[in-house]
Amino acid sequence: MIGITGRGSFEKRGRVNVGVGYAISINQIKRFLGCLHSGRVVDHATLGATVATDDRGRVIVSNILDTSDAYRRGLRYGDQLLSFADAP
Repeated sequence: MIGITGRGSFEKRGRVNVGVGYAISINQIKRFLGCLHSGRVVDHATLGATVATDDRGRVIVSNILDTSDAYRRGLRYGDQLLSFADAP
């Protein structure tokens, strides 16, 4: 995989960095290259919610931002997702 690190969260513990890094895949970057080369600020959209699988295997909304488009359209904490982007 080739990508660009978009954000990194690292804690220094002795001589080893431990943490999480977030990368943008090269396929996503290709969509924004023109904007990046021109110096414009590029923003990447998010759902504004996180999901988790419960003990029965259901996908449940575990957190949602009340300022997100998903919230404005009716998605709420505790809702079960049956499909997303036409995929079950």
